[in-house]
Amino acid sequence: MNNSEPIFKKITLIVKEENNKDKYFNNTFKVDYNDCGMVITGDYLIITEYINEEQSEKSKIYELKFIDSYKLYKN
Repeated sequence: MNNSEPIFKKITLIVKEENNKDKYFNNTFKVDYNDCGMVITGDYLIITEYINEEQSEKSKIYELKFIDSYKLYKN
């Protein structure tokens, strides 16, 4: 676990679809993460999920150009 990143109860991302140009339908989708950390560095947003039972972590990297918005839920 990286001690410098804050831990959140939940993070909700609204992600833009990469190649969807349809003007009649919303081209975003919602992704939720629980018990996780978030860091924005350069042009990337990194989400790290902590798995207590296994004492491990799993990370996902998004380019900021595909992030429409995010909401943070503190503990």
